[in-house]
Amino acid sequence: RRDTIATAVVEQLRPILTEPTIDSEAEIRKAALDTRIKMIDLNGDGVSEVVVQGMLDCGATGNCPFWVLRRVKQGYEPLLEGTAQTFTIQKSSSNGFRDIVLSRHGSYSSGDLTLYQYKEGAYHDVACYGYEWTVLDGDKIRELKEPHITPCR
Repeated sequence: RRDTIATAVVEQLRPILTEPTIDSEAEIRKAALDTRIKMIDLNGDGVSEVVVQGMLDCGATGNCPFWVLRRVKQGYEPLLEGTAQTFTIQKSSSNGFRDIVLSRHGSYSSGDLTLYQYKEGAYHDVACYGYEWTVLDGDKIRELKEPHITPCR
């Protein structure tokens, strides 16, 4: 099963690789095996989906490629493709699958949260919120006790 998952991760990594140090199939496969992988049953059917966070092609603030893969006869297919520093699996669900929130950092004090819900065979982003933990107060930056949250759309 690990081999099949590694192959699925390689298929997701290959199109986004920008690392100049990876130039062979063996190095791509090693990068796939170095990814963060968590098996989570997102729809309660007793078969775990694969939650994957790649450790390559990450942004300066730690935002890395992120996927949710589902087992199919031929291997695995992506249900969600995104970018995240962190993620949470929500208690809420849509169309039988748990909702997912991806968090991306823009700076040390700002970023965004995107809510994904399952419909029509895949996860779709349905809401986005930006957050700021600081504000400009005159010519000084002031830290907030609670984040200032605004819709992205």
